[in-house]
Amino acid sequence: MIFRLLLILFLFFVEKPQTINYKIKKGSVMVLKGKTSFNDFKCKCSDDFNNSSLNANFVKGTNFIEFSKADFLIKVKSLDCKNKFLNEDICESLKAEKYPNIHVELLSASPLHNEDKLQLNRIYKYQIHANISIAGKNRQQNLDVNLRKTNENQYSISSDKKILMSEYNIEPKSPIRFIKISDDVEIQFNLFVQID
Repeated sequence: MIFRLLLILFLFFVEKPQTINYKIKKGSVMVLKGKTSFNDFKCKCSDDFNNSSLNANFVKGTNFIEFSKADFLIKVKSLDCKNKFLNEDICESLKAEKYPNIHVELLSASPLHNEDKLQLNRIYKYQIHANISIAGKNRQQNLDVNLRKTNENQYSISSDKKILMSEYNIEPKSPIRFIKISDDVEIQFNLFVQID
């Protein structure tokens, strides 16, 4: 899932490369929202979440993080719009037969706060920089993220990002010719994550 790129935010502020192992807990959700000239649509991610890991290098003297081996694949067919025809249209628009996955490569994370230790139940803001490839087109994106530490090893992560389908050369397919689909879509997620 595209929101997996945010899981690196479970930071123990150290000054050497570190492998972070994590799992996404039940109750986590990612939603893709869009508009047409007829109505709005909302698609939830129905993908299963596997335990995973990534490498993070915490830059000495800062809380800036650089990543390596932080690639994620998101199955296009895991999006469920509760409408068979809309599901098919999204898969066709995103060229799922040729490009079955959305590819996300994490590049870096910048904290938008100055604290060295995260306090329980306080919201901290971060910006993630990543390469995102959709339907064979690669673009760099910045994503603003809210992180809340809910207990010693568990975190809540949320974000809201608008992207333009035209940035990825995507022409949305509409089942009915006179229905116009808006170019911008919104990705929302709320994750509950545990660090192992």
